[in-house]
Amino acid sequence: HYPKQSFTTVADTPENLRLKQQSELQSQVKYKRDFEESKGRGFSIVTDTPELQRLKRTQEQISNSALEFFPPD
Repeated sequence: HYPKQSFTTVADTPENLRLKQQSELQSQVKYKRDFEESKGRGFSIVTDTPELQRLKRTQEQISNSALEFFPPD
């Protein structure tokens, strides 16, 4: 015999509502602090994986072949 799995509702007591609001405020504070700390840093360097090298070569080949058909003025 397996118990029936069903969802139960949680009453919105004043304490539960306060905790939910406090949790949301803390989350917003953390994300804002992280954003402010990383705002001036710029972008992180991506490692040059074999897949990225292959994509770069493919893109260069596409660009070079486009120049053959449409030379710059």
